[in-house]
Amino acid sequence: MTEAEFVARHHKAFYSKRWENRMTQAEVARKAGISPELVSKLERGVAHPSLRRTFRIAAAFGMTAAEYVAYVESGEILAFKKIKKNTIRYRY
Repeated sequence: MTEAEFVARHHKAFYSKRWENRMTQAEVARKAGISPELVSKLERGVAHPSLRRTFRIAAAFGMTAAEYVAYVESGEILAFKKIKKNTIRYRY
């Protein structure tokens, strides 16, 4: 996987993991030691985490950095989209 492919998938994986763990953006920010604004930017794909922040984000989700990177690379990312109060899952 190239760096560009990883960066393109990261925001989807981050959003998916947050929802999978039923965490708010504020909870992820607190557990990872980053700002809530950065969490929002990461989910929208506007910002990308440094290596140090990748370790912190992974720990916030209860994973090692290696597991988190493998999750992003796997493409087995489930995202959630609300439509009329129903939650629909789909794969990227």
